Amino acid sequence: MPWHTELARDVGVEESDLIALPAGLPLGDTKLKALSTFTRQMVRERGKVSERMLDNFTEAGWTSQQGLEVILAVAVKTMSNYTNATARVPLDDAVKGEV
Repeated sequence: MPWHTELARDVGVEESDLIALPAGLPLGDTKLKALSTFTRQMVRERGKVSERMLDNFTEAGWTSQQGLEVILAVAVKTMSNYTNATARVPLDDAVKGEV
């Protein structure tokens, strides 16, 4: 997640949310909280999110299209993680301090 932390900083995510997110702690930003909760359930339940979870996601200001983008991001990240682990790709020096 080191690169994701850097990218999140670049788009203005609060430092407190960057600390809370990987720890599973409450987030200060309501919209970001809905995205995090939706994504975690998407991964845990292998895509079978509840109707209420989908409603919470869209009521927080996200769109159905963005829900599909979460699915794409999970798929791409899974492939990337598996590839990097199998190929033994070292972490970039620029983000080693984030681990």
